[in-house]
Amino acid sequence: MGQSWVRRICLAGTSILAMLAAGGEACAQSFTVDFSYSGNVVEWTAPESGLYGIITAGARGGESCVTSDCAKGGLGFIEGAIFSLTQNEQITIIVGGEGGSEYEHHTANDKGGGGGGGSFVFAGGVSKTNLLEAGGGGGGATYYSTKTNGQNGQPTRNGGGRYGGTKGSGGGATGGDTGEYGAGSGAGVAGGGGGGSRGHCKGAPSITSFSTCSTSGGFGGGGGGTGDQVPSGGGGGGYSGGSGGPGFYEGFGGGSFTASHYTFFTGYNTQKNGYVAIMYTGGASPVPEPSTWGLMAAGFGTVGFLGLRRGRRKPVIG
Repeated sequence: MGQSWVRRICLAGTSILAMLAAGGEACAQSFTVDFSYSGNVVEWTAPESGLYGIITAGARGGESCVTSDCAKGGLGFIEGAIFSLTQNEQITIIVGGEGGSEYEHHTANDKGGGGGGGSFVFAGGVSKTNLLEAGGGGGGATYYSTKTNGQNGQPTRNGGGRYGGTKGSGGGATGGDTGEYGAGSGAGVAGGGGGGSRGHCKGAPSITSFSTCSTSGGFGGGGGGTGDQVPSGGGGGGYSGGSGGPGFYEGFGGGSFTASHYTFFTGYNTQKNGYVAIMYTGGASPVPEPSTWGLMAAGFGTVGFLGLRRGRRKPVIG
């Protein structure tokens, strides 16, 4: 997704209402900045004051396979929303990475997939002011004939599963159910994920890292999958961390969050790694009236949908 397709949409009048709301010469001023997975925290500075459409997509959980029979990792969540940013405002971005996968050529796989990392956008530094976060998917788990796909990233703030995190916390310290070899839970914006209930797999310590268990989670707070003959999928990172799976079962997705009242796009990311895209359409530095916000949301929704259908991004619309 780049500058060229935004200009084409502008010229075609697809989102003309949004562009008019943002200013008469919005098409000439518009641009898009893409951030793909790098395994690093990235800083970006808003070049102009105005309204920005921001899209975040969490990463997919890792697979757990026996020969060609695989338990798939859960998909990362996608959310897009409109924000008013000021010129030179510092934005901090974390793009989640896919959870690690395990492939065996025997009758059993003793390792679960790692949880996918969440993708995060903050103002003023990591975990300072939450703008937009999208949860990563949980890791899959396969053992003989038992195959459980990882759960998708959550559209709500809480992490998925019995021990999913709440209010920005990491997934629960017990990981899976009591007495089982639970996998590592995902991290949230306010803390790391807990480890397996028998202590042999630690959860992701923070959203700027990942869990290294038998199978590593993805950067962005993904929890690790377990081994030791009891495969379990790791929990996804997110606003609140997803629960690691209990023994032999899948991990759960991380939670998602937006500080904006104007969401224009939700769905699920079918790509392996997460991403972040920031779209600017010029003008409109004062906060508009609710009716104008509605026009902006409709326009950004069209831009986001058409742009995400192009190239490497193929979301499933929610």
